[in-house]
Amino acid sequence: MMRSRVRSDSPAKRRRAAVAMALAAGAVVTGAGTAAAAGAVATGARTGAAAITPITGPIYGYGGVCLDDRASGAANGNPVQVYQCNSGSNQQWTVTNPQFGATSTITVYGMCLDVHGGYTWNGDPVTLWGCNGSGAQQWLLEPNGTLVNPNSGKCLDDPAWGGSGTALQIWDCNGGDNQVWEISGLPRSG
Repeated sequence: MMRSRVRSDSPAKRRRAAVAMALAAGAVVTGAGTAAAAGAVATGARTGAAAITPITGPIYGYGGVCLDDRASGAANGNPVQVYQCNSGSNQQWTVTNPQFGATSTITVYGMCLDVHGGYTWNGDPVTLWGCNGSGAQQWLLEPNGTLVNPNSGKCLDDPAWGGSGTALQIWDCNGGDNQVWEISGLPRSG
């Protein structure tokens, strides 16, 4: 007699495991939530891989501070800062494609985390902007916790190393703890 096994894993845990297995098998996981390996394309729509569901929650930085939409502003150019975590709605970020090695947009109040002006220099500010699909609004989620803007090749950076109220910027990726972010619901692997 064959029994079915009851799974107690959460959907998020199963999703992360599916992505990890796809990556381990040599698949390339793209920003659209698709995987391609050895010429075959799997979209996650009942082809064996689970569809990627956006996650919403705080994004933690160095020193226990959170990514924060300053003053809960929803206007283009509103600064993004780190601030003491307080469970406010301005600290509830949605990551649209929460998987390592894939690009994603990161939003709050329907506005995207954006490298201001699409610039690519060290020290350029990170602000909110209406979502438009530009490279300034794409973020590559790395297993070590860095968020890389592929348009600039630079990392989301806290220049004050955890100083509450500090505006964020992009900077050359250097492995510093001030460039490591923990996205609620997405474990780091490095």
